[in-house]
Amino acid sequence: YALKEALEQNGITNVEVVHTGIDLEEYSQSPRENNKKIIFFAGRLSDAKGAKVVEKAMQTISKEMPDAELVTAGTGGKWLDRDEMKIAYAASSVVIVPSVCFDALPRTVLEASASGRPVISTPYGGAKEVIEDGVTGYIIDPFKTEELAGKIIDLLKGPRKAEKFGKAGYQRIEREFSLEKLTNRYIDIYAKSVNI
Repeated sequence: YALKEALEQNGITNVEVVHTGIDLEEYSQSPRENNKKIIFFAGRLSDAKGAKVVEKAMQTISKEMPDAELVTAGTGGKWLDRDEMKIAYAASSVVIVPSVCFDALPRTVLEASASGRPVISTPYGGAKEVIEDGVTGYIIDPFKTEELAGKIIDLLKGPRKAEKFGKAGYQRIEREFSLEKLTNRYIDIYAKSVNI
């Protein structure tokens, strides 16, 4: 809907919204198997995706929780493949998507939620269409790095809360963003457009 609104503001109308669907069977919603405090930043390491914001937030987090670890999806041209991403989601305590630019609907938010992990993201785009603030994760202003650090610390220090958010996120994906549901939505829209 964020992208639809942006298109309409630029004179492009008659837009139908269909979110990306997730095959829930691909993602493990199993409990974490380690006690490490892992923050997974799955976006590419660029300013637009919030890399500098994460760097500043980690300075605060490291002071309060020196055992917290930041894991990224890759550096130096080497990126985690699809299976490695699933392992990273499963190992993480919290997944962050702190984009400072418009991001129509970050797939990372869907995948992390399907993996049963709490997600912290921003209001710049469609992440807020998936994340229920204070229920499945947090929506934060990425330019307020102390707030981002505080929300990450909140979930790292509250593993029960993080687990509750993760379960709620999984249920939201199952209810609203499953591959089956959204495939049927595509079919319905197509059928209406060709008058089947």
